[in-house]
This record gives sequence, structure tokens and C-alpha cells, in this order.
Amino acid sequence: MSIDICVFPTNPEKFCWGELRKKIFELLNSEDIQKLEQKSLRWLGSDKIMLENENISFLNNKDRAYFYLPLDASNSLGINIRENEPNYVSEKDMLEDFARNLDAATIQALIQKWKTVGYVYGVDSNGSKIQYEPFLLTALATAIAYLCEGYVIVMSNDFTLDIGVYTPEEFQKARTISSTEK
Repeated sequence: MSIDICVFPTNPEKFCWGELRKKIFELLNSEDIQKLEQKSLRWLGSDKIMLENENISFLNNKDRAYFYLPLDASNSLGINIRENEPNYVSEKDMLEDFARNLDAATIQALIQKWKTVGYVYGVDSNGSKIQYEPFLLTALATAIAYLCEGYVIVMSNDFTLDIGVYTPEEFQKARTISSTEK
């Protein structure tokens, strides 16, 4: 089961891996924390380790960057960051398509905030090969949303939340739904 989530920031300040890791730990139980304790975030492709104080941002001013968490078991949990229009994401189209739980005025206000920042985080799992990957995906997306004062866009029926746009407080309560539960 592949799961994709977008987190759009309303605050342009970047955060570093150390801050993200700390926020993830606040959201997880002690058993899940042990799975991440000695892990680092890495650049996909080069396998370069992110330093604790290194900002999660674009590489060499390119228009997208990809990161992953090398866990003990085979997994496909990753983060990407990419510029919005004109190449990848239209704030207006995304929110008009997926913000089904928000009123028109809120959608318009969020379009403007997101457009000002100009980029989006993607969090994905391309197979949930390990049982705790969905929990980590939810914690990772929630932590990013908290750190960038952002919102999580749920674009599928893979969660206990309907398709929509959610604050970090709302999304952190979400759970993934297995294919047998749908």
C-alpha cells in the first residue's frame, strides 16, 4: 500500500534534522523511539548523512530534494521538498481539490499563505514493508507540520480522516487504514 501526504508550510523558516527528530520523538511512544534513536536522515541518492544542525531544504538550490530514514528493516519511508508552481504544485488546484473539509474563505487564505512560502514537503511510504512504518509516517508528517506552522493534505482514503486539509493537532490523531479495512 502506497501512501502519499503533502505538508504545506505557512512559515518560510527552515528547520534542521535535529529539530525534526526531537519533534518526532515527542509524538512517538518509547518503543517507536527506540527504532529511531540512532538513526539519521540521509540524502536519497548520495546516502550523505544529514547533520543534526543541517536544514532540511533544497540541495544546491535545485527545485527538489529527497531524504530517507534508513531503518533496521527494509522500508520506503521518505521525505521530499519541492518548489510549487510552475513545475510541480499549484497551491490553488491542490487546495480546491483536497480541502473538502474547509470553507471557501479559509481555502483562499491558505492559498495565499502557501503561495508566499512557495514550496511543499512530501512524506511517502511506498509499500509499508514494516509494521511500524505507517505510525512513523504519521509522526513524520505531523512533526513537519508543527515545525513549519503547516497543514497536512490527506489525498486518499488511507487514514481515519477524510480527504481534506488538517492542522498538525488534527492529523496527529490519524491512523492508517489497512487495505482489508477499506
